[in-house]
Amino acid sequence: MQIDGRASFSRIAEVLGVSDRTVARRYERLRAAGKLRVTSATDSDLSGAAEWVVRMRVLPHGTDVLARALARRPDTAWVTTMSSGTEIACVFRVPDGGAVPLAALARHP
Repeated sequence: MQIDGRASFSRIAEVLGVSDRTVARRYERLRAAGKLRVTSATDSDLSGAAEWVVRMRVLPHGTDVLARALARRPDTAWVTTMSSGTEIACVFRVPDGGAVPLAALARHP
């Protein structure tokens, strides 16, 4: 699915050498367990948005709270924790010429 997010269950089954019903069952189990989520993203070049990749060092006890807050923002496209929980990396998508929320991030420890 990383290669072709629109691949049908029958195409995936063909590549894996299993039945399409097996793929459908496995997909549904992963989705129901919250381990799989299919999303889409617009092409930033076509939508007129700028992408900012931000990497920040944080205090370990605040990493989860900050990462969750970033993930809830409408301008955050992607967020992850790194380096055993002492860094966060994220991608912001903002309208071309729009402000990146760096001032708001600077208030966090």
